[in-house]
Amino acid sequence: MGLSRGRRSTRDLRTGDAVDFWRVLLAEENSRLIMLAEMKVPGEAVLQFSLNPSGSGCELLQIARFLPRGLSGLAYWYSMAPFHDYLFKGMLLTIARQCRCAILEEPGPFEGGERICRLPEQWGETGNTFPPSV
Repeated sequence: MGLSRGRRSTRDLRTGDAVDFWRVLLAEENSRLIMLAEMKVPGEAVLQFSLNPSGSGCELLQIARFLPRGLSGLAYWYSMAPFHDYLFKGMLLTIARQCRCAILEEPGPFEGGERICRLPEQWGETGNTFPPSV
């Protein structure tokens, strides 16, 4: 799975591990994986995978979030949107194929992001960074 770039194991992921151009922020076995992009982009990018029980199996949810830095960040995100759609859909289909899982529903766009990801109103005023420190 991905480039190893000094990972401790090629099969198991832990917080702090590198996968391709991502850094693992959280790895909960059989539940959730959150990674921060280490690519040079005008903003902060996070990729999250979650497994949710669904009937007799589970649903894999993939969410890509991007916090743009200025106008160049917005221009980057919207100009790359068609490529990201293709890339993320392909990623999900490849995961399903490698796991030998049936695809019950084609990947689609995420709906409801306004209810899930909302930054505090004072974000950025005090030099806040992503991810927020706990």
